[in-house]
Amino acid sequence: MLIFVMFKQEIDGSLWPHSYWWMIDLSDSNWGKYSLGNIVHGPGSYYLNDPSITQIFPEITTEMEAWMMIRLLAQESVDNPPVMWQLTNPWEESSYLVLHRRKFFDQNLDADTGKKVSDVTNLTMLNWTGEPHPEGHPVYYLVEDSGRNMDSSNMFQPKIQAIGQRSFPDDPETIWHIDKIDRSGDGNYLVLTSPIPHIGYQKVMFVLTSFDVDGVKECHVLDDGKWMLLFT
Repeated sequence: MLIFVMFKQEIDGSLWPHSYWWMIDLSDSNWGKYSLGNIVHGPGSYYLNDPSITQIFPEITTEMEAWMMIRLLAQESVDNPPVMWQLTNPWEESSYLVLHRRKFFDQNLDADTGKKVSDVTNLTMLNWTGEPHPEGHPVYYLVEDSGRNMDSSNMFQPKIQAIGQRSFPDDPETIWHIDKIDRSGDGNYLVLTSPIPHIGYQKVMFVLTSFDVDGVKECHVLDDGKWMLLFT
């Protein structure tokens, strides 16, 4: 299903005088769908007061609106994106968007503690009744292709390790774990890393023209919840 939505693009704090039509594909191969359960049952209701773990959006009542919000939040929070969502309600009233972020699976989840989002179909919190949502709303969950991610990490890990050591020579023992690799609009590679032990910054983003030590175009670090350019 495709929809067209008009946005005004904001650049340097001001709106451009032109509007742009973006095509949003509501179907997404990165998301799976499960027909049983309610994500606010059991431990799904434990963290309603912590929006970094569970968020509710009473104003969002349709799947179309929910998909748009999910994509927006995923772009805004690379480290802690939504990983599971449903149109539901902890208080058994009319349904609206409820989502769990990645941090949800790091919490105490009773019998589901230690499980991952890829274990959705085996979650006790969804399967203990064996029934679908009373209004028939499915559970959507982020599919983690662990095999593909492992292959990618194995392929690029030595290169990113060398880039990290070259960029931060005072921390030779740090392991540069790859969180995500994307492409920017201008063709550069965006590599999000978690240096362990961290180097004063828990997240480092390398902008690369190529995967070698001379291909570093920029280095950004997450400092006090904000991204800042460290060097070019």
